Amino acid sequence: MTIAQQVLALQEAIASGALRIKHNDKETTFRSLDEMQEILAGLQAQLAGTKRVNVGYASFSRGDR
Repeated sequence: MTIAQQVLALQEAIASGALRIKHNDKETTFRSLDEMQEILAGLQAQLAGTKRVNVGYASFSRGDR
């Protein structure tokens, strides 16, 4: 499946409200719409030839406060 095909499949799934995509003999289940949109943005950036920077922040709690 090409990146363009992945973008199309993901857009169709988002539009229909589905969290699962089947392609060939594989099935992908996403955790949330946010996750799907994040992946879609990354795929679109790849198609455009631009780089995306992913930044994540971890938070920790000792549980006693």
